[in-house]
Formats: sequence, C-alpha cells, structure tokens
Amino acid sequence: MALRLKAVQYAFPVLTSVTNNTLTNFTQITVYLPEATKTIRKAWVEVTCDDIITVTGGSITTKTINLRLGAASYTSTINGNTTSNTGENISWAFTRDFTSHFTSNWSGASMTCDVQMQINQSTGTTTGMVNACCILYITYEYNDT
Repeated sequence: MALRLKAVQYAFPVLTSVTNNTLTNFTQITVYLPEATKTIRKAWVEVTCDDIITVTGGSITTKTINLRLGAASYTSTINGNTTSNTGENISWAFTRDFTSHFTSNWSGASMTCDVQMQINQSTGTTTGMVNACCILYITYEYNDT
C-alpha cells in the first residue's frame, strides 16, 4: 500500500461570447476520479476571456466565478476590485480556489460539475467578452492498492 498524488485537468467547452454583467453558465461536464479512496488536496478553476471593446478599452469592476458539484449549492467567489486599463484591448485570466467545495461535496467516482461566470465592464464603447475558457484542476491523494 502506498499513497500517491494525481493531478488532472478538465476543460469546459468554450463560450464564444459572454454578455456584460450577466451570469453565464459554461456547459456542464462530468468529472471522473476513479480511485476508490481519495483525499482532495487542491481544486481550482482558471477562467480566461478577451474583451470585445472596439475603441477605448474598458475597466472591469466585478468578477464572479461560481462552481458546484452535483446537486450541491454553488460556491461563489466575487472580486469587486476595479481593474482599469490604458485604452487597449485586454485578455483576462481569473483563478479561483474551490478546494473546500470539493472536500465537502465530492462523493463516489464521478460527479457533474457546473461553472458560471459574470464579468462587469463598467466602461468602454462596447462591453462583453469573447472566447471564454474554463479549466478545472484537481490534485488528489489516493491509495494505489
């Protein structure tokens, strides 16, 4: 018997567009962690997207990313710090830790996983995001017997 660590990644289908300040769902995925006994050590998501502002660039005031496993309630992470720009288009990368959610809600070998995002651009000539991508990262420990 030996304890091993395994790290896995799951990609959600790309969202071609996200309407400004609207809670938007990524397509639900099923996560498989087939080992019988496991301990979640770390679980987080990385969401990337590009703004569609055509002329003056925009500031983002609120960045919300929510996640849930199965029928559990969403765990919400909100960052209200304004991120300003200097007039250029911007690509964003947001990382959120959901280790506690996985530790509390994971059971069995597979579960559905849902992620939502909401980005509020407070300035700019055209608001919204394109090419929104989400990757789920999980590191867990298991008994290799």
